[in-house]
Amino acid sequence: MPRKIVVAVDQSEESKKLLDWAAKIVLKPDDHVVAIYCIPEKAMFGFGTFLLDEYWGRIQKEEVDQGEKILRGMRVEAEKIGIPITTETRPGAPHQVLEEYCTLIKADLLIMGRDTMQSVRGLGSSVSAHCIANCSCPVLVARAGTY
Repeated sequence: MPRKIVVAVDQSEESKKLLDWAAKIVLKPDDHVVAIYCIPEKAMFGFGTFLLDEYWGRIQKEEVDQGEKILRGMRVEAEKIGIPITTETRPGAPHQVLEEYCTLIKADLLIMGRDTMQSVRGLGSSVSAHCIANCSCPVLVARAGTY
């Protein structure tokens, strides 16, 4: 039975290299790999309800466009190295999205870079630390510069 592997991606350069590294070290040809990109919510920008809806709409559209661009690149890279992959964008705080998504699909492994989504932190705690503590599956955190 194929394993369900979730790869967390963001806008960092390290994130773009993560799939290639995972293919060399962890992934098997029959794995079902999902690359997931989280779209921040309004409250995560620190403006709370003071952020105008029109301005927020532009920010959100830019985030969605950026996420789709990154995921298109991941699909191209996956095809080059022979890994079947699906991609998803999900709205919400990355730590919650990843935890809930791994539970939803009954993931066998979550792979993320230590710096993946580091720019979006929750109350002094990193996304990777939250996932290690709370995800329903093992979490592999690769330190930037090692892949």
